[in-house]
Amino acid sequence: MARRASGSQHPFWVAFGALFVLGLIIKFWWVIVLALILAGAVYSGVKGRQRHQAREAAAATERANIAARAEYEHQQYLAGDDIGIYGQYQPPKV
Repeated sequence: MARRASGSQHPFWVAFGALFVLGLIIKFWWVIVLALILAGAVYSGVKGRQRHQAREAAAATERANIAARAEYEHQQYLAGDDIGIYGQYQPPKV
């Protein structure tokens, strides 16, 4: 009797394996549901942490921009320029 190609299997074993896996799914459905809930919670936590870090980075950038503008205006004030007193909002010329 000739041997089959290495990739093919007897249909009995394929059906047996499929039924075995189906039986495991039916028997242990609660483990699968628990694993999916846990995976969702972990994914949610990781994404939440990433959003928090992005917000913190944006806030730090904004604070650095404000500090740089304040330092610029302070230097202008020390130099006697009106920008140091009024900043970006100059009064109208009268």
